[in-house]
Amino acid sequence: MASIDELRERFLARTKTSKQIFDRARRVMPGGASRAATAFQPYPIYGQSANGAILTDVDGNEYVDFNLEGGSCILGHCAPQIMNRVKAQLDRAEVCSIASELEVEVAEKLSRFIPCLEMMRFLNSGSEACSIAARLARAYTGKPLLAMFEGHHHGQLDTLLFSHYGSPAGPADAPETIPDSLGMQAGLQDSVVILPLNDTEAALRLIRKHSNRLAAVFLEPLTIFSGAIPVEKEFLQAIRDVTAELNILLVVDEVPAGVRIGRGGAVAAYGVKPDLFITGKALAGGLPVGMFGGRRSILDPLLSPPYNRERNVLSSGTFSGNPTVMSACSAVLDALGSGEVHRYINELGDHVRAELRSLGQSLGVPMQVTGAWSIFGIHFNNKPIRNVRDAQSDAGQRRDFATAMMANGVLWPAARIAGFLSFAHKEEHIDKLLHACREAIEAVFLHAAATR
Repeated sequence: MASIDELRERFLARTKTSKQIFDRARRVMPGGASRAATAFQPYPIYGQSANGAILTDVDGNEYVDFNLEGGSCILGHCAPQIMNRVKAQLDRAEVCSIASELEVEVAEKLSRFIPCLEMMRFLNSGSEACSIAARLARAYTGKPLLAMFEGHHHGQLDTLLFSHYGSPAGPADAPETIPDSLGMQAGLQDSVVILPLNDTEAALRLIRKHSNRLAAVFLEPLTIFSGAIPVEKEFLQAIRDVTAELNILLVVDEVPAGVRIGRGGAVAAYGVKPDLFITGKALAGGLPVGMFGGRRSILDPLLSPPYNRERNVLSSGTFSGNPTVMSACSAVLDALGSGEVHRYINELGDHVRAELRSLGQSLGVPMQVTGAWSIFGIHFNNKPIRNVRDAQSDAGQRRDFATAMMANGVLWPAARIAGFLSFAHKEEHIDKLLHACREAIEAVFLHAAATR
């Protein structure tokens, strides 16, 4: 049984070139990288190539990737269906200063794939889509407040950057609205109400309390980056019922989920129809994209030109709907059309969650496995996980676990509890995940206990 110190040394020995690049990078880039999600401890690993389910770093180490750019690479890295379409588009034009027919093609395909999308617009990230959806909700209802659930993630812009990162605050049935970053405008938290997840009575009480000023309730059907925590079906239906009753918009954020789940997204599986719907990530199979859409009666009058700031909501962006990304989106939707991809990855998700639960039981460690469809989460906790408060665990143990996984050739970033599966993951990749997970758990939990 290896100790965590031995696995940490193994990681350091494997990644010497990454360490050299990090020493250069931190002189010109805070943390040595442009994204907090890649700023691993003790330093980032730097990638060289990716193919299928495998990432290769600058030292030549291969990692089975269960991050997949936050779930984006649903077909795997460099999937030929996407690469061929994108390469052909690049021969014609990388971007276009005029509208592209590909935007229309993707919108038509997506409205058939996710029927709640009567109209839509494309952007470059989920953060942009969430921010403009919030703007749209306030404009449509004429009300100033937004509500979101504790632990849910709706991008990195100030509009909804609350109560996701860090420890929860306030009573469980009435969480505090906590800004997730320094530098946010003072008082902005007064425009956001935080609701408790999977507590129907408390959530409905808060929604009714603020209903006269509440424009929209934002919700993730599967809380991805706080731990792959599903919303309970009866709870979601209650939220849909009360928002419809009180003329509050229900905005469902499926940026990492969406087309990854299957036809109709998670909302179809839950049997609810939102007023506005947001997605991205897997829609472009690894390229940057965001999308918001929903009811025609909301989008058409507020977004149709000519633009006038007194009667329209601004939604634009130089690279929004660019033909390179739209070609990738079209390829992904074509690849998902038969249902074969979803059947495979969702069955694989059931298998992985079952095997991880069995592993935790056999090792006798406090471990909960969450998730649904092709998404799974690992929590070192001894009670069922229904919300982000249940999912709280020791940050040091999570970092050690991620380091141990990477020392064994499995990418499992400590900052994100959720893992994703792709059409490129095969039995040998799952075997490697389970082997690495076993050794990581033994090192983090059992070796330390045995040497006390």
